[in-house]
Amino acid sequence: MLDLFKYWMKWWRHILIFCVVAIILSVIVSSPFIMKPYYQSKIIFYPANPSINDRGVLFNERNVVLDNFGSKDDINRFLSIANSGEIVTFMVDSFKLRVHYRIKEPGYYYVSREFSSNYKAIKNDLGAIELQIMDTDPVLAQKMVKAALHQIDKIYRQIVSENKRANFELLNNESEWESRALRLLADSLNRLKSHSDYSYDKDGNLIGDESLRMLNKQFDAQNDYVKTLYFLTNQFNISLSDKYPSVYIVEDAVVPEKKVKPIRWLIVGLTAVASFIIATIIIILIEIIQHVRITKETSEF
Repeated sequence: MLDLFKYWMKWWRHILIFCVVAIILSVIVSSPFIMKPYYQSKIIFYPANPSINDRGVLFNERNVVLDNFGSKDDINRFLSIANSGEIVTFMVDSFKLRVHYRIKEPGYYYVSREFSSNYKAIKNDLGAIELQIMDTDPVLAQKMVKAALHQIDKIYRQIVSENKRANFELLNNESEWESRALRLLADSLNRLKSHSDYSYDKDGNLIGDESLRMLNKQFDAQNDYVKTLYFLTNQFNISLSDKYPSVYIVEDAVVPEKKVKPIRWLIVGLTAVASFIIATIIIILIEIIQHVRITKETSEF
């Protein structure tokens, strides 16, 4: 350690000049003219519980209390969509990022890599989802993060509604099929009535021969079944509405006023420390080489 201190005292002017030059260069390199400042805009939200607009919940068929916010699985689905290649491609094409980033290489690899380095979709410590986008243009950063959430929400809604829509179409087809069967029963019943003697009691029950009563009973049962199908079909159709919220925004995206990188003081500070260490290593090597040379010359004499 004493030798090292002696080296510093001996070479202090050289070390000082080396460090000062390195610091000046770091100030120049980290200036806004060379290293453009980046601004970050972010939006924080919770996904909504997709069960909130289920048919059974909307029409009070389930005696349960549901949380408005989604589960961990809903959050993971949102994050999977947010970090998918589909979102990256959408953002690249929508905002013409190839031109914005000045990337000349064809294809999506380089421009997607550049966007991905400035984009982050994570779950924070409170369980909410954060979308973060950095850009040299603060206004563009805000627009991009809002567009990203809109597209993620759109894809998420499509995924959630697929199962509901499949059930709706299945139920709607069943309703149409059973309606045709009901019309055939109605025609058969009317033809049979035209050739039969019948009447109704005070409760509205048909009085007539056995075949007419059995056909009328079958018609009533089919009619009730078709009414139930159409009732359920209408409920499923209402539950397919996209007017229900799928996200609850906690913190909306704003135009950032303060840059997040580069941190000039940190760059300059690290450069000063690194240059001092490098200079120390260099003078130690020089002293070792000089010592070896002197020792060699002495031994020759």
